[in-house]
Formats: sequence, structure tokens, C-alpha cells
Amino acid sequence: MDIISVYLALALGAVAFWWGLFRNYPLEDCLVRAVVAMAAVYAVGLLARLVMALFLAFGGRRNDREKVSAEGATRERPEGEEVRET
Repeated sequence: MDIISVYLALALGAVAFWWGLFRNYPLEDCLVRAVVAMAAVYAVGLLARLVMALFLAFGGRRNDREKVSAEGATRERPEGEEVRET
């Protein structure tokens, strides 16, 4: 996730810079807009990473526990399987 947000931030920064030059903005404004765009995209990437981590940390474990308890309670022998005593 980090590498995607970094490359996306760099790409959007380059697009914002060239768009500013295309619109005949002063060079300082183009640079400021590019840096702001890169920071915004990177922050959104970090937020997505945080949401994903929270979802995996709290959402995944609860469902796994429910599955394990449900499997343990309903475990039966398949048909045709017999108990052998030796």
C-alpha cells in the first residue's frame, strides 16, 4: 500500500505541476500546487492503510473465533465412517 500511495502521489504531483505550467501559472504556484497535491494523495494513502489495518485487526479475528466455535459445536462424523475399537 505504501509503494502505491508514493507512486500515485508522485504521478499526481507531476500532473499538477505540468497542468499549472500549461495554464500559465507562475512557477512558484505550480510547485506549491504539486507539493500540496502530493501531500494530499500520500495522506489519503496512509488513511487507507490505517483503515485496512483496523479492519484486519478487529474484523478478521472476530469472524475467525465465530467460525471456530461454530465448527466445534457442529462437528459430526461423515456418513459411512464407523468407530473402530482395537
